[in-house]
Amino acid sequence: MVQERGKLLSAGEDQLRERLELYVRHMAWLQAVPDDSKAKKTRYEILELEEEYFKQPSPLKQLPELTGFEMAYISHLQEFGFCSSNGMGLEPVSFSEIKAWADLQKIELEPFEARILHGLSVAYVAQANKSTKPDSKSPYLPEEQEKRKAFAEKMRHEALKERAKSNTKNKNRR
Repeated sequence: MVQERGKLLSAGEDQLRERLELYVRHMAWLQAVPDDSKAKKTRYEILELEEEYFKQPSPLKQLPELTGFEMAYISHLQEFGFCSSNGMGLEPVSFSEIKAWADLQKIELEPFEARILHGLSVAYVAQANKSTKPDSKSPYLPEEQEKRKAFAEKMRHEALKERAKSNTKNKNRR
C-alpha cells in the first residue's frame, strides 16, 4: 500500500479526487428520488423499469471505471457512510467522524486521504441535493467520457506532430 500510495502522490491528488468525485456524484444522482416521482423511486429504479420496458440497457446506470486502489476510497466511504443527516437534510461526514472511523478500524490515514474522503462526502451531498430536481442531468455519460478521451488523444497527437515539425525545421536551419 505504501508503494501504491507513492505512485498516487506522484499522479496527483487533484486527478484522483476528480475521478473519485465523478464516481460519487453519479452514485448520488442514481440514488436520488426526483421530487416529481409519484412512486418515490430512485433514478436507478426508474432506469431499471425503463430498461425492462424498452428491452435495452441504459448507459446511465453505468458508473465510471475505477482502479482497485481507487475503489478502496469508495469502500471506505461506503463503510462509514457517504453523508450524515442533521435533521434538516443531508450533510457531509465531518473530519472528526472520519478520524473516529479510521481509529476504530486501525487504519492510518494520511492527511490527504482524509481530505479526499471528506471531499467525496461533500461532493455526494451537493449532488444528492441537486439530483432531486426532476430535470437534473447525470454527471456521468459514458459516451461523453469516451468522446472526451478521443478528443484529448487527438489533440495530443496533433501537438506531437507540431513538435516534430518544429524540431525538423530547427534541424534544417542548422
